[in-house]
Amino acid sequence: MEVTRTKLADGVYLTYLPARKFKTSLLSAQFVTPITKETAAAYALLPAVLRRGTVTYPDMGAMATHLDQLYGARIDYTIRKKGENKCIGFVASLIDDSYALGGEKLLEPVAALLGELICDPVTKHGRFVPAYFESEKTNLIDAIRAEHKDLWMYRNFENGFAIYDNHMIRRKAEIAAFVSAE
Repeated sequence: MEVTRTKLADGVYLTYLPARKFKTSLLSAQFVTPITKETAAAYALLPAVLRRGTVTYPDMGAMATHLDQLYGARIDYTIRKKGENKCIGFVASLIDDSYALGGEKLLEPVAALLGELICDPVTKHGRFVPAYFESEKTNLIDAIRAEHKDLWMYRNFENGFAIYDNHMIRRKAEIAAFVSAE
């Protein structure tokens, strides 16, 4: 497989990895930035807020309808740590153009939507839509709490017990039963 990497601007590269054996294509846009205490929360929230809508597709329903018209293409956001850097961005998954029934080009409109998510998000008075921001902030807090609870229970279970809401639980089956009873 021949990899092509093209510099688009300072710090911006396009990497192309052709793989003819798959029926789907992936398109990814990632921003790599140093991890700092001051920006960690904002960067964790940013892609989720951006994914809520664009000027052309101002809500998730309109965006989902458009992606359905593109043979069920998907765009998900990503956040990951790589060394001392944080990588944030989007990954689009779509069927390869050669499998479109009418011979439509799919990569271009998906790439355009990906660009619009990044460069032309839906806003209200020049700022993110407050309802979208608050909703995604709540989702992020809930996800962090759930992950923390799961990790805490797992670590304690390794020691042979867990304490969950002031109840001592000694076996894995008891943990599963206790959590599902909530």
